[in-house]
Amino acid sequence: MITTRECLRLGALVTAGALLACANDSTAPVTPPPVITDRAFTSLEIRAPMSPMAPIATLNSGRLEVRAKDQHGVPMIVGMGSFTISSDKPSVVTVGDEQFSTSVSNGIPDDSWYSAYVAAIAPGEAVISVSWTIGGVRKTAKSTIRVESTEGWSLKVDPAALTVQLGSTGWLQALVVDATGKTRIQGAGVFTSDRDDVVALYEEEWCSDWPCDGINVLGVTLGEATITAKFEGFSAKVSVTVVP
Repeated sequence: MITTRECLRLGALVTAGALLACANDSTAPVTPPPVITDRAFTSLEIRAPMSPMAPIATLNSGRLEVRAKDQHGVPMIVGMGSFTISSDKPSVVTVGDEQFSTSVSNGIPDDSWYSAYVAAIAPGEAVISVSWTIGGVRKTAKSTIRVESTEGWSLKVDPAALTVQLGSTGWLQALVVDATGKTRIQGAGVFTSDRDDVVALYEEEWCSDWPCDGINVLGVTLGEATITAKFEGFSAKVSVTVVP
């Protein structure tokens, strides 16, 4: 084996391979990185939808995910096993549509989890309980989901009044706001006009489904029209004026 002194004597004539040999020449023992060989299914991790939820479209549902973890707190790649999920108050939050998934990176599984659909029904709190049995080992976990009331919520149109020039286009957007005025849903509503001869309403080309982010308002003839926005039982009106 080439020694450190010999490497130094070679000086500039050494090759990259010899330099590597120099670097590896040491009397100190090399400690390999630790290898975890005693992994055991120890606990469950629940990733619940953002709380609070609300019994209104876009805020009333999501998917809850559950992962198996070892004693080091590291998620494990596991098989389906036996999985159950339930809500202690189905009148507040319901669960269902359980699915097992495994993601693969470069042909190697790198994550596995169960997911379930979670839907808010009414204001209150519900405790979601999950149980997963893997290799004869059963673990349970719980997560509390809060559903807030929509009392005092309303739909408003922005801007509150619109003026467009004949042949030009303006933009309206409907917002769901809570009792404090905070915007909870942006771009919600179906728009109609009481004067199709004054203004024409049309969506952006990329918007094919309601609720959409907003509506274009084209001034067709001089005059005034009232635009009505409706969403989930809420409604709001705005006046549009077409000027020369």
